[in-house]
Amino acid sequence: MTKQPVQVELYYSGGWHAVPVYVRDPITIVRGRADEASGPTPATMTCAIANRTGDYNPRNPLSSLFGLIGRNTPIRVGMTLAEDDFARTEVAGWGTGPAGAWLWFGAGGTVAAADTTVSGGQGRHWVPVTNAYRGTWIPSVSLRDVELAVTVDTFISDVTGGAVEPAGLLLRMQSIGTYYMARLEISPAETVILALYGPSGMLAWTSLALVWTGQPLRVRASIVGQVLSAAAWDPATGTEPAGWHVQAYDSAITAPGAVGLRSGVASGNTNTKPVEFRYDDLVLTDRRYYGEVASWKPGRTVDFDPDTGRGDAWAAIEAAGILRRLGQGADPLASPLRRALTAATPSAYWPLEDLDGAQAGQSAVAGVDDMRPFGYSRFTAPGTAVPEPAAGLPKFGSGSGIPGSAPVVDLAEGGVLVGYPPAGDGTSWRIEWVMVCPRDKAAARIPIRWTTDGTWDTWDFQVESTGIFGTFGTGLTAAGSATASFGIFDGLPHHYMIEAVVIGGITSADLYIDGTPVASYGAFVPPMTGTPGSIRSVVVNPLEEVNGTDSMPIIGHIAVWNPYPTFPPDTTAAMHGHAGETTAARFTRLCAEQDVDAIVVGNPAEAPTMGAQRIATFADLLAEIERTDGGMVYEPRDWLGLVLRTGASLADQDAALTVDYAAEQVAPPLAPVLDDQNTRNDVTARSTATGGTARAVLESGRMSVLPPPAGVGRVTTQVDVNPADDTRLPDYAGWALHLGTVDEVRFASLTVDLVASPELLDAAASVDVGDRVTVTGLPVDVAPGEVELLVPGYTETIPSHGRTITVNATPYTPYEQVATADGDPRAPADGSTLAAGLTALGLSLSLASTAENGPWTTDPADFPLDVRVGGERITVSAITGAGSPQAATITARGVNGVQRAWPAGTEVDVWTPAVAAL
Repeated sequence: MTKQPVQVELYYSGGWHAVPVYVRDPITIVRGRADEASGPTPATMTCAIANRTGDYNPRNPLSSLFGLIGRNTPIRVGMTLAEDDFARTEVAGWGTGPAGAWLWFGAGGTVAAADTTVSGGQGRHWVPVTNAYRGTWIPSVSLRDVELAVTVDTFISDVTGGAVEPAGLLLRMQSIGTYYMARLEISPAETVILALYGPSGMLAWTSLALVWTGQPLRVRASIVGQVLSAAAWDPATGTEPAGWHVQAYDSAITAPGAVGLRSGVASGNTNTKPVEFRYDDLVLTDRRYYGEVASWKPGRTVDFDPDTGRGDAWAAIEAAGILRRLGQGADPLASPLRRALTAATPSAYWPLEDLDGAQAGQSAVAGVDDMRPFGYSRFTAPGTAVPEPAAGLPKFGSGSGIPGSAPVVDLAEGGVLVGYPPAGDGTSWRIEWVMVCPRDKAAARIPIRWTTDGTWDTWDFQVESTGIFGTFGTGLTAAGSATASFGIFDGLPHHYMIEAVVIGGITSADLYIDGTPVASYGAFVPPMTGTPGSIRSVVVNPLEEVNGTDSMPIIGHIAVWNPYPTFPPDTTAAMHGHAGETTAARFTRLCAEQDVDAIVVGNPAEAPTMGAQRIATFADLLAEIERTDGGMVYEPRDWLGLVLRTGASLADQDAALTVDYAAEQVAPPLAPVLDDQNTRNDVTARSTATGGTARAVLESGRMSVLPPPAGVGRVTTQVDVNPADDTRLPDYAGWALHLGTVDEVRFASLTVDLVASPELLDAAASVDVGDRVTVTGLPVDVAPGEVELLVPGYTETIPSHGRTITVNATPYTPYEQVATADGDPRAPADGSTLAAGLTALGLSLSLASTAENGPWTTDPADFPLDVRVGGERITVSAITGAGSPQAATITARGVNGVQRAWPAGTEVDVWTPAVAAL
């Protein structure tokens, strides 16, 4: 039996380094989750490293790796598929290497075999003209998921006239014109672009921090599922990236394909022709795992002695994906509004989200003082003995109504707050805040004032029944104003922003409400000459003694920029908690905010929209996205990050793997289970944003809430989701009910032995989280017909001379919504039964229908139609009759391998009932 070509590598000192695997212990990789009901789960990997030298004990001060490895050191596992060092000589073509025979192709000029040669330990492409390319590929290779790495250089050190395009790494090649490509492009300015291409053109690109001087570059590209990735670096002086420089999603090519290399010269290039491109050290890898070392456990035998060679020593490693690190001791994320404003790096920022009982508004900018109460004493009104009411203090933690914020300060409780931003360069400033004025309680109030050290030092913002009125001046003497008709007293949150800058010697100030410009400050005489200066103080509720507490708004998230940035942050969307963004958009935004690489698999435009983002942990928000989308969040196997596979992408997909039980492609045991583990027939969907609910109950049928034997009894559950609109809640309840009432045998797992069934190697190794697997050739007593499985996760075990993959499995049938063997899915025939018994050889059906569901279709366009009678799949060519019972003509019995007699009253339904997706 051949030893498995497995390679384990640790990332340290700016590169990946192979480590000696301790072959007595298998490598075990677990990805995804046990079933579709559980949430995002860290991927794990366990293995052992041979450690007779003691180098792989991170706390060993004598180790050559001391200080280089330790907790959360990146680690990856791969299976080396082939290597080519080009240790041969070929004058026409690249001959045959360890991976197979290379063929040549090209375009532009006269394409000849001599344009591709091998000599000096390098494979060479010679491009003789501009606007041309030459390539080589290995048609005998057929891989769906693969990583290709190669080193490229050329004699050119100065690109002139037009670009050159070395190292086009080709993946999933269906032909010399259909493939994915990761391509370097070097411009006449010697900048290096790395771009990804598919059949539709460029998918993504990035500019590398490299200057081309003719040096060799190492390029690595990968395709896993529908995600294409690439990286490039200078192996002599640069740092090899731990991950990827550029990534993209594309679903145009899903079939396995060949690999190849392409070199090009763009139009306008004036370098001497032919341009020679040289390749070496080509490696093909099946990347199996990527994570971080969570624990090191050095071990040794009792008799271990490194000097005499007796005994043995090892280091047991447990690695985990990024979800483990992100989930340890995680606090809830700050509110969306606070996160957006903090990321915009203001000069001063007071969220005013402090808890009840706080004595000041805590500053969110280091070095800036808190916003503190400031007021006056009230004793006795002049000329009377009646005491004035006591001076108010700011009431924190009670100002609600801003979806993207925690409760803020409520000025209806009175009180004054003062904050002091640091000075800027005096060229410009910006101030913004969020405010909710009480509905239908309009009164003229000044909730906020700020002062500057510029020519115009006092700025007031006043809310009125008809809109807003802003003034500026010297002291309390107004010199100019801005007005906007706007329904301020509507009980809704609004975002206000004012910015000032000198344009043409005149100070210009503009007002924005909810991101829209609504007014400009106009000056009296003289005009607003001079400098804007910097905002030096901000006063909340400056006229508290005049305003009192009636009609006062709640206010929060006061931010100041001295000077202001060119592009303001999108705080209006954040104010609303990003309500209305899709699950895909929320996933990518949250991951970017957490500095986590992420990609969406599936069409983002098909993703459902969400309600306001809650204040919760990152892990909880990911789980909420997953539930609301109906998809799966998981860790990829070839980079450190997260993937959202959309719910829409799970439906109606082709099988990634088909295994034949009769051909012994399924390793034992394969145990069918008929249980109630995932049964849920009374479902309530609840909105985490609004608390709204909707309920779906299966009232009849074998999986209904009816007591056995008519049903299975009531099994309740609640699904917490966050849709943009509560009118979607019935859809979520209905979908969860659909998933929870699947009436078929369940296979908890399926194991494939890749050594015993090498013909399945590529397909089985390519199975990923969310894929579909088909099992054929099963005995009728195990499961009639083919069994379709959804893979929420899997376990891969790699001992030194073996390899198995065990997929966790749930029924795939709930996701069969669009195309079936007998045409489009049909509306379910709830409650329909046989009005008369069907014999084992009978060719007609008598169908009884319920009044609620109505009769079966008689439209000839709806036939042929496959129906389920008990456990048998039957094809009917016509149904006649206007009322129950109706007669159906059978054209095929036992389509799924089951054919028997069925008594009157047997349940009948369409084979694939239609279900509305989320």
